[in-house]
Amino acid sequence: AIGRAFHKKESFQKVNASMNLLNDKEDKVIPCDVSVSGAYVVINGEDHMVLTVYDVTELQNVQRLLNIERKNSISAERLKSTFIANISHEVRTPLNAIVGFSALLAATEDMAEKELYNSLISHNNELLLELINDVLDLSKLESGYLELHPSWFNLAELLDESVAEYTRQLAAG
Repeated sequence: AIGRAFHKKESFQKVNASMNLLNDKEDKVIPCDVSVSGAYVVINGEDHMVLTVYDVTELQNVQRLLNIERKNSISAERLKSTFIANISHEVRTPLNAIVGFSALLAATEDMAEKELYNSLISHNNELLLELINDVLDLSKLESGYLELHPSWFNLAELLDESVAEYTRQLAAG
């Protein structure tokens, strides 16, 4: 751009470029970003180009960091929206079961059905309570106040419970 401007005998402004500069001892190359402006002048019949070079390395670095933070912020917003959508679904599922089975419980006279509906309502109450506690734990974790209490558990039992819950959720619809 500088050569073209000199050849065409015209000035230019704010051409951004990356440069490598030498330190005072000329033993180390320092990369930097610059903004260059040039004024074409004729002095005593000779063509000259007066260059003004601004080191914009720090400005460029700050801009890069801001772009990264903006992308992270957008990603965080998407994750937050996804989380809210998922948690809403997860809360609605046991709540729908509680409401539905409560209505059936109120309408039936059969004691076996009442026991079944009570059992299903109780189970979904526990699921809902666990979910709310998990959300509260997540909030505590995010704020740095969560205390972990490791304990032993039976993995096979946990997997059996997970499969049974998944099957119940599929059946409930």
